[in-house]
Amino acid sequence: MVGLRYGLYKNGCTSIGDCTNLGIAMPAAIPVAKSFTEFIRKSKREPHVQHSGTGHWHTLTVRTYLTVNVLAMVDPQPRLLDEEEIEADQYSLKESYTQGEGQDASITSLYFRVLGGKVNTPATEKLYELIAEWANVSPSTTVLDICCGTGTIGLSLANKVMSVIGIEMSYPAIQDAKANARINGITNAVFHCAKVEDIINKTVNSLSSPQYQDAVALVDPPRAGLHQMFKKM
Repeated sequence: MVGLRYGLYKNGCTSIGDCTNLGIAMPAAIPVAKSFTEFIRKSKREPHVQHSGTGHWHTLTVRTYLTVNVLAMVDPQPRLLDEEEIEADQYSLKESYTQGEGQDASITSLYFRVLGGKVNTPATEKLYELIAEWANVSPSTTVLDICCGTGTIGLSLANKVMSVIGIEMSYPAIQDAKANARINGITNAVFHCAKVEDIINKTVNSLSSPQYQDAVALVDPPRAGLHQMFKKM
């Protein structure tokens, strides 16, 4: 379903509701949402599922203007797709809104924005240097990299600490993290594919022995925020 979240993910809400009967929704946006729902149903790619970190079609943003123009921005998360497959998805979306069922939505501007993008390497390196400084890591430190993604933060600290433990619910991201560790010859990092709230207690308890007294947690949460249960710890 294409719709609106009933509440905040960080409060534990994962439900999406129909937006077509929502009083505050702009009338011109509703046909866009309806047609995108039909497009996803016919697509061979799965829709994004927030709590499992899976799926391809991530976000639809619709903007309407007093000039009667309607802008739609579709954000896929291609994960393991190659450039040719991404271009095919872009073409099928454009075809749907120009020649298919979506043409009645009267979209005047359609954007296809692949999530990810380029990294500002110098700024990122400086940021990670500051993280190491502020976390006061040492050769005896164990780093808990919460919501680690592909492991970049934890792995950047691996040569400065005793060990790194990464937690991430996205299976493709965890596979990338393991590959990044292997490519860089890092052997003191382990990665767990799980929701933070499902594994954090067990992970923290495993660090109760004296050799793990110097432990620090780093959190780079998703846009939706951390689950409320983790924040209460």
